[in-house]
Amino acid sequence: MYELEQINRYLRKFELDEAHIKKCYEMIPDPESKVDSGEKLYIACKTQYDINTIGSFIENITQGIDKGYIVAAIKKTATQFSYVSKIPRIAFYVVVLSKIVK
Repeated sequence: MYELEQINRYLRKFELDEAHIKKCYEMIPDPESKVDSGEKLYIACKTQYDINTIGSFIENITQGIDKGYIVAAIKKTATQFSYVSKIPRIAFYVVVLSKIVK
């Protein structure tokens, strides 16, 4: 799942504005390449290492945003996805970005 239409459908339950989803989605450089294999389709967010890795990626595309703010957004998003056994990578990035980018 990496196309904007799929992401919009998946994130309906998060009650995010479609225009904001699109804005955040478009910040992700080449979403298709982020999920170009089965192992990359989903993301883990259980350990500090996972959080730091995601944080570095988000920090690179939101230059100027405080790392602590990014980590807090990642943890909050991970809590929202806690009921999901396989978290779609691009959808997760979009939700994190929606908490950071206004």
